[in-house]
Amino acid sequence: MERIDRSVLIHRVRTALIPVLLLGTAAVMLAWHGRQMWERGRCERIVDLREKAQALRWAPDTVRTEISSRFHRSDLLSWTKHASGPVRQAAAWAIGHVGSSTDVPVLLVALQHRDPRTASAAVDALWQLWLNAGPAEAAAELQQGRQLLDRGRVTEALWCFNRTIIRWPELAEPYNQRARVFMIEGDYAAAIRDCSAAIARNPSHFDTLARLGECYARLGETDESIRRFQQALAINPHLGSVWRRIAELRESAFAAAGERLNRT
Repeated sequence: MERIDRSVLIHRVRTALIPVLLLGTAAVMLAWHGRQMWERGRCERIVDLREKAQALRWAPDTVRTEISSRFHRSDLLSWTKHASGPVRQAAAWAIGHVGSSTDVPVLLVALQHRDPRTASAAVDALWQLWLNAGPAEAAAELQQGRQLLDRGRVTEALWCFNRTIIRWPELAEPYNQRARVFMIEGDYAAAIRDCSAAIARNPSHFDTLARLGECYARLGETDESIRRFQQALAINPHLGSVWRRIAELRESAFAAAGERLNRT
């Protein structure tokens, strides 16, 4: 029986395995490339869907149906962290239409993104979820009240928000909207009570925190006003008007302190 040298045997095994390994590597690379192309195509479709829905002004029900039938919620949530800005923005837009309160933390992370368009899309999505947090009837009443307020029909808007709060006291947004009415009427104490009620139900509501800060500012409570404004900015750092308001308050406080020193 011929005796095979060990080194020769190892060489023969290696020679036989190399094509197998190369084929296996090629198969893995092809599968990875195929997966990447498939994922890229799906990302492009969500961007295209958003553009089409906005261009054609689809009704909300149509938008929800199209999104739900084409995409998984888990994919939409993961795409809010995508490297592409348009994909992030389209994903946030989609979540605003088909998401729920459990998706708010993901949108709050997107809200911190340095890209202002991504942050803006997250803001829009959060408003969609907040305004539609309750049953459809509650959302309809809330929309009616907001429309009345935008038209300057303040008393009717107040009645509408009162009804919504009585029927659905667990919702945050009716309190936030009624606080707008109280601010217009100059009743800042009432506005603060409603803002506090809204924050108790939705601690991440940056708009309510900013409104609370403005209420305290108009009551002359500068320190509390700035504290509330800073809370709003911690959630949404893209609130340019709030940054400016803090600067104004600090400048006024500095000037007032200077005047007091001059009197002494």
